[in-house]
Amino acid sequence: IRTINESDYLSFKDVNPELFKLARLQNDDGNLYFNASRTDDLAGLFYKGAKNQISFLKNIASSSFLDLATTESEISLNGFSIADNEDPFFDIFKGNPSTTFTVANLISNDAYALNHLSFTNSKSFLERLSNYRQKQETEYQSARQTLEKYDINPIDFSSWMGNELAFYETNYQNGQFTIIKTNDIAQANKQLKDISKRLATANQDSVYSEVYDGFEITFFPLTEFPSLIFGNMTRGFEDVFYINYDNWLIFSNDFQNIKNLIDDIRNENTWGKSLTFNQYLELINKEANLSYIINTKNALRTMMGLATEEWKDFMNRNEQIIKEFELVGIQFSNIDDKYFTNVDFFHPGEYVKRQG
Repeated sequence: IRTINESDYLSFKDVNPELFKLARLQNDDGNLYFNASRTDDLAGLFYKGAKNQISFLKNIASSSFLDLATTESEISLNGFSIADNEDPFFDIFKGNPSTTFTVANLISNDAYALNHLSFTNSKSFLERLSNYRQKQETEYQSARQTLEKYDINPIDFSSWMGNELAFYETNYQNGQFTIIKTNDIAQANKQLKDISKRLATANQDSVYSEVYDGFEITFFPLTEFPSLIFGNMTRGFEDVFYINYDNWLIFSNDFQNIKNLIDDIRNENTWGKSLTFNQYLELINKEANLSYIINTKNALRTMMGLATEEWKDFMNRNEQIIKEFELVGIQFSNIDDKYFTNVDFFHPGEYVKRQG
């Protein structure tokens, strides 16, 4: 049993009674009961400033119950999370079933963290996301004023927006990417070009674009455009560039990052072409509403930069062991207003044999 502080005297069962009503496996390797509303406090024990950086996590769920299972290649925790806290993030998926994960071929192997969202109805998703942000994000009102100034309504994007969103980060030049699946790429391009022209006129500027390897890379003259539409989870776009690839829109915060991604796609240097990732994909839920996946080899440098001194020392001493858990993911899927939850640690079986 682990607690964050000693001032809470109610038992865990008293505070989270709904968890103990959930069905559970009889022959698993163990159980984990977790007060998810204290996630930011827990992270603060390991990472400097974590409360500020990931405070939104406490709004995802209030509590979780997970069954533990292990195999040669996986440590998994599966169960349910309950979101009975006020205005939970999960509400954006209410009545909106998930769809299949299909974005892997656009994720560079240099990525260290991926946030993937899937849904069936993009209009419902955008409306519920806007309602959530209005209640939970202090930046929402200023974002709304900026969008209204340039006559941009995020709900209008539902006329061409598909059923997947992905946000990921790379180590190279602090790379940030936002990827949107579309149902109508021509309509998406038209709307973005119309907005770009309005912005250029307002700023007495012109629309800039450049062709690289057959792709038109366009500068979008609105700082933090992805976060203005989708919220704080997509912050980091001081500059905004985009291309369309098949039926996808790909945004990045740097012109060179877009070119690097085009090269990676051409050279099949992506998660979709990675044997390791495809093995991992076979183990996880490919139809989750929300997936957060970390490539530990790529992420370790960033993790160590944020870690407290105690945990930085631990990571230095155990770097190779940590890297052996090549991919770590947490996923949520809406089932009858409870959220089926998967946590997976993927590692190669050869490591188990060597250590055994």
